[in-house]
Amino acid sequence: MARIELGFKTLATQAVAAAGTAQPLDGAAPGTPNLVRQVVVQWNTGNTGDVYIGESDVAAGKCIVLNSSNPTFSFQAEDTVADEDNCFVDMNKIYIDAANTGDTVRVAYMSLEDKAYNS
Repeated sequence: MARIELGFKTLATQAVAAAGTAQPLDGAAPGTPNLVRQVVVQWNTGNTGDVYIGESDVAAGKCIVLNSSNPTFSFQAEDTVADEDNCFVDMNKIYIDAANTGDTVRVAYMSLEDKAYNS
């Protein structure tokens, strides 16, 4: 039987540097893996427009839209009991953009801290 220990972490507020230009959700340079088990993204109430979540080509017509009517989005890695410690979401492959430069999101996630197996 496996013992999995997850850690709750938060990132600094992620601001969209330039509206119309996608950037990784975690704020790291593209191609820098950031493997996590679960992610929650929250739209900031001080924003002046929509924030978009999607792939590297995220745009208003191809995304999940966060705004005052839909302020949070969450997703998690699911897997079988046999190898649940090997399934992750790479936050660096999830991108954000916004209708307005400077709009922000808050990001929280669960990361794998430790795993152990009984023999």
